[in-house]
Amino acid sequence: MANVAKRTIFNPDRNKEEQIELPASDAVKEALINFEYPASGIQNMDIADQLANQFDLSDKQRNAQHKSGYFVWRVHVNSVANRLVKSGKLLKIKYGWIAKIDSPDQESPASEDSQSDEAPEVAIERNYRTIRERLETELLQRIMDNSPEFFEELVLDVLVELGYGGSRTDAESVGRSGDGGIDGIIKEDKLGLDMVYVQAKRQDASVSPRLVREFAGSLGVKGAQKGFFITTAIFSEQCKEEAEASDKRIVLIDGKQLVQLMIEHGIGVQTQKSYDIKQIDRDYFSANEDDEDR
Repeated sequence: MANVAKRTIFNPDRNKEEQIELPASDAVKEALINFEYPASGIQNMDIADQLANQFDLSDKQRNAQHKSGYFVWRVHVNSVANRLVKSGKLLKIKYGWIAKIDSPDQESPASEDSQSDEAPEVAIERNYRTIRERLETELLQRIMDNSPEFFEELVLDVLVELGYGGSRTDAESVGRSGDGGIDGIIKEDKLGLDMVYVQAKRQDASVSPRLVREFAGSLGVKGAQKGFFITTAIFSEQCKEEAEASDKRIVLIDGKQLVQLMIEHGIGVQTQKSYDIKQIDRDYFSANEDDEDR
């Protein structure tokens, strides 16, 4: 690769940092400018994956991570994209999403006309689902942008909010200790007689069934009967089969379920606006009509 940028990565096999060659910023800049953007824009992580195909990157170049846990190629593309946004050559439409400056609006006049006859309640529901889906996507991206340590604390916040443990002080992150795949512990009673163990995996690729099996083994070592395996990715059917086959009670929570729980319980989100939709109370008017008939 003649025109390259060197970036620092962490090699887990050698347990040390090393350098990797990636396409230079100028080449990435040109690719971003010439990219065929959808009218509604594209997520930075998705365009990074597509550019990886365009540059014919190796698996090592695509998946190399910094010691902090982030994917080096994605950050490389993201930093170039941010510079293009600042220079006015690309448009940031929301966090983690970019589009071309001359891209048409997401909803064309024709599509608006086709929806003009729908009931207001239907339009509200449709728009709510769109906003909710965008929020879920942005939440997941925000989690990926943060450190593994942040993710471990986040999943404990979610579980405590769901009712596990009396308070946040009953939940402890232990992932940095390398404690056999256990990243968090929650005391379900004040004396710590009943414990819930947690594994938190912040990753893009689907979880390996081996990890679920190893987590079950870690629970056995601890003498525990139940645990949560939470990831930003997805669980394959084989993972679910591993959890069901285990003699431990293992609950699997994937990325989509996680962000849905965050939204439902107000973790990492806040209410911007609230609309109270009212309808006629038919019982009230029926009662008055009955009085008039007497």
